[in-house]
Amino acid sequence: MSTFDLKLRSADQAGDQHFIFRCYEAGMRQHIEWAWGWDATTQREGFWRNLPLSGFLIIERNECPAGMLFVEVTNDAHVLRMIVLDPRFQNLGLGSHLIQAEINRAHGSGKVLLLTVIKSNRAKALYERLGMSVVGEAPRTLSMRSSGPLAAAAPTVAAGAHPACKSRPVTPGDTPCA
Repeated sequence: MSTFDLKLRSADQAGDQHFIFRCYEAGMRQHIEWAWGWDATTQREGFWRNLPLSGFLIIERNECPAGMLFVEVTNDAHVLRMIVLDPRFQNLGLGSHLIQAEINRAHGSGKVLLLTVIKSNRAKALYERLGMSVVGEAPRTLSMRSSGPLAAAAPTVAAGAHPACKSRPVTPGDTPCA
């Protein structure tokens, strides 16, 4: 599988906070409007209260910011809290590649990947194609879980040069935006 020339780096450069929220709004606003309604101030404040900048990785493709990823690692699972690709980088196979890599990373450490998806989000079909199953349902969201370690080796992507990245390989589960 191609590496797509992807790199991950910690979100700590000037402009990263603006970039992350812009990706979030571009990729998620229609779903949030459908589920709960969108109030820009409430969304911005709640977003940063629940997802600190230090937890984000910026996905770069050919040195260009292409998306963002937030994975929380717990004792039992890797929790994909957020993955959004800038619309210019969607439908290129990058999301599949990144999510599969994160599934493989979780399985490689003896854990599963968990996520929650808004019911109106077409990404649910992508998650199912990658072997994830619905394990819970709320009025507007679905909880999904990977089925267990996969036989295939995880594809890798060049790690970012940023020291906070710890030069870990990027595998499906790391996200792009622009």
